[in-house]
Amino acid sequence: MEHEDQQVRVHLVHGTWATGLLKPRNAWFEQGSETYERLRRQLPQSAQIESFLWSGRNTVASRAEAGQAFSRHLQQSVARHPDSTHVVVAHSHGGTVAVEALSNLDDQQWPRTNVKALVCLATPFVYLTRPSLTQHQTAFLAMTSLLYAVYWSALLAAFPFIPAALSPAGFAAVLAIKGLIAYMAVVVLALAVSMRSASQVMQMPPTSVPIYLLRATRDEASLSLGLMQAFGWLSAAFARYNDVSQGTVRRPLTWVAYALVYSACLAVGLWFSQLVGVRMHANWPGDVLAVLGLFIYAPAAAGLVYFAGYGLLALAVGHTRIHTWLTTAMEVDAAPPNVFCQMKIYAAFNVSPKGGLRHGLYEREDVVEDIGKIVLSVAGSHGTSPEPLTATSHPAPRV
Repeated sequence: MEHEDQQVRVHLVHGTWATGLLKPRNAWFEQGSETYERLRRQLPQSAQIESFLWSGRNTVASRAEAGQAFSRHLQQSVARHPDSTHVVVAHSHGGTVAVEALSNLDDQQWPRTNVKALVCLATPFVYLTRPSLTQHQTAFLAMTSLLYAVYWSALLAAFPFIPAALSPAGFAAVLAIKGLIAYMAVVVLALAVSMRSASQVMQMPPTSVPIYLLRATRDEASLSLGLMQAFGWLSAAFARYNDVSQGTVRRPLTWVAYALVYSACLAVGLWFSQLVGVRMHANWPGDVLAVLGLFIYAPAAAGLVYFAGYGLLALAVGHTRIHTWLTTAMEVDAAPPNVFCQMKIYAAFNVSPKGGLRHGLYEREDVVEDIGKIVLSVAGSHGTSPEPLTATSHPAPRV
């Protein structure tokens, strides 16, 4: 094979919806764009820039598919230019694509020394893990509580005389016994599933390529994902109120939290039981409605909150395979797992000169300068560790 070697080759990987609904003349990673030409001026004349294109869809499956394609792209480029220094520059979810690609190549024992660095701009690293026992149990209990409420609602809609036939005390006993059986079945199922697969990363294993992370303070994408992740965590904690086996009381405030959560779910459960009673015209007494609210609709409220929190974050990052939500835990982090990274945060960072978002780091001249410094540093390292990324000399703007 004829080799056309260059000293440096930079591979640009765009993020989600990089070209928008209506494709602009030049996206940031395309030749002729301001970012592209600015980066070219930072590099030696012999350097070459390659742009990797993928669908840009905001789904876990699309990013995994793009990771496989980018692996092949890098293999072909390294094979054609084996003596060149290869550096990957990725923006947003393109960083997730790049990490998956490099991890795939590490598994194949490829000549990894050719790729000297991965530079990620404002990347929220999304990956899936196998849930722990606690996470399995919470998810299964949430689903069981919802199905239990649907089951009893349908049953009482068909046979509204059941509470009167059993008496309120008998009806409560039946609900409590059935609920306990369902709870024990869920615990056993969660334990069996958890023992079969230990908690570990399912996607995005670590890579040996040095990673540089460039981020801006108050990045819009990071803030929104962080907010949704916090809501997801609170939703999971909220759903555990009816699982006494997971209760860990370390501080007095924990008791207050449990009491508040339980009261909120109970209030929702009682309200919904009243609504159901009115719709069915069953003329149930207040004690029957209280039993329904306590044993059926209060746990269902906690389960609904759990799936609302998990679903909001899952759909936001493209985890659309709903049938896997019970068996996967989703993480969104500022860095890939189990990897040492260098990170620079642009604290004195105004919006882009064009009035864009902080997420669009590539529009900033100082950011592109830092990318050029990284490329030149790793290109001249000759197999040694590159120098740390230091602060730029740009003064902070006056406030």
